[in-house]
Amino acid sequence: MAKCEANAKILKGFCKQMCPKNEFEFRRKNNLIHVLEKTCDGQVDASLCVKEFRRSAAGEKLSNPHHLRPSRILTQTIKYLIENIAFQKHNSSRLVYDFVFDRLRSVRQDAVIQQLSLTTPLVAMEILARCSRYYMYAHYRHLTNSKFVINKHINYTHLQDSLASLIGLYFDHDDVISNQMTSQHSRRVHMDMLALYLLINIDSQQTLLHVLKKVPEEWRHDSTFSKVIKLCLVNVNKNYYNMIRIIQDLATSSSCSGILKFALAIVLADAREEFLKTLCFSHHSKMTRFPLSVLSQWFYVNDVDDMKQFCSEHNLDLLLEDGDAVKLSKVQFKPGENFPLCPVIQQCNDFDLSNIISF
Repeated sequence: MAKCEANAKILKGFCKQMCPKNEFEFRRKNNLIHVLEKTCDGQVDASLCVKEFRRSAAGEKLSNPHHLRPSRILTQTIKYLIENIAFQKHNSSRLVYDFVFDRLRSVRQDAVIQQLSLTTPLVAMEILARCSRYYMYAHYRHLTNSKFVINKHINYTHLQDSLASLIGLYFDHDDVISNQMTSQHSRRVHMDMLALYLLINIDSQQTLLHVLKKVPEEWRHDSTFSKVIKLCLVNVNKNYYNMIRIIQDLATSSSCSGILKFALAIVLADAREEFLKTLCFSHHSKMTRFPLSVLSQWFYVNDVDDMKQFCSEHNLDLLLEDGDAVKLSKVQFKPGENFPLCPVIQQCNDFDLSNIISF
């Protein structure tokens, strides 16, 4: 009886378009159609409109089944946003990001109202995974491109929330996930998201312990996932040299996906700066001359010239007359302002991005 009552409360959407008809008519009448919802020549097209995110308000029912999109339309909407809108270059990056962010939020809202995590957990996982990947991309691009301006805090909060919900579903339905592991593609997607969750929470020992406690034993044998676990453990001891070695091993591995490389680049940037700071304190001396050729190997940069630039950005004196060396000084060291890229990350160009997000 209790189960019947629970099922009776679960809503199912009937809207067959990306945008409900009543919302489209209202926005068209009030000239609220977004520029990204119009044709190339500026004409309004209902098939290009996507439901906006709305907060609950007096007199408005968000749970109206005729305004809710079923799971098939929700996945279709996400694919449309990622493949057709998210990486447009003829509109400003801020305009595109704000539009995609809002519409993805609306997709997640419809999924929560219909309790897809209970009725169709695999669809809920797909939605959360795609959203998490887009937020991760936006977070990385914001750090590496000064022209890509977003609200970093809000984006990162949604990244954390989406990933936490996704990982919770993985552990709640580990039997379903284990059955999907027979597919190499599905296995890679699931393990990548687990690894991504650990990487963006690399300084949280609580998160690491939670994952190690919950993750099924057979999942731990995945090569990429096991290396990420090792990276997190090395980070606990702040062994930056070994951290960079593991990141280099991961980033150059054929099994490392583009989305993980974004996260690894962020972890690497932090590890590099902390490593240089540590060396400045441990080798502080007026007579110290540290070879840049050695540092360039330790820090996983392209070449000695990149290492020179990295040291200069941290206010360290270059001693080029001494055979390309640097003076390590705890007094002169200052945090860098630019985000340094590792060699492999530079290969993740814009042409690969829609595939990275869509998987």
